[in-house]
Amino acid sequence: NRAIRLFLGVSKFTANLAIQGDMGWPSVDRKIKLSIFRFWNRLAEIPNSRLTKKIFLSDTKHKRFTWSSQVLKILRNLYGENVNLNSFIGGVNLSEIKTLLDEKDSKDWKINVEKYPKLRSYRTFKTEFGKEPYVENFLSKNRRSTVAQIRTGTSFLRIETGRYERQVSENGNFEKLPVEK
Repeated sequence: NRAIRLFLGVSKFTANLAIQGDMGWPSVDRKIKLSIFRFWNRLAEIPNSRLTKKIFLSDTKHKRFTWSSQVLKILRNLYGENVNLNSFIGGVNLSEIKTLLDEKDSKDWKINVEKYPKLRSYRTFKTEFGKEPYVENFLSKNRRSTVAQIRTGTSFLRIETGRYERQVSENGNFEKLPVEK
């Protein structure tokens, strides 16, 4: 997240969900799970005569507290509770796994953005997880930073700062400000 913050030019107080949503980068959890399935496929391709394969097959027969049981937990999270580990002994389809993990990441991101009250302005700009055009355009650092700050709700506009001064209502409208004399 530090690299994203530096590139976008936003402060450390900017919500992670907002900067991840604008950059469209996959989550670390997705990368870890993909690595697990790549390793699973490597183990599945080893000849049955090798000791590594024998240990792998032995591990898949045990039900609890094994690496295979953790893989089964991930598979059930993606495919549903009716998944049997034996159907994946020959390997998994990585492109299908990538698609399922991307869909799950996108769905989880949407749910979390809706829960986060600080991102009420951000929700008006962003409805789908993915890279935003302003990130790909060749904007100067100052312009990219300004756009990112406005989008993520960390700019010094009155609609954002007024929330802390109790001058903005929940729907984003300004309350009547006191007249200075």
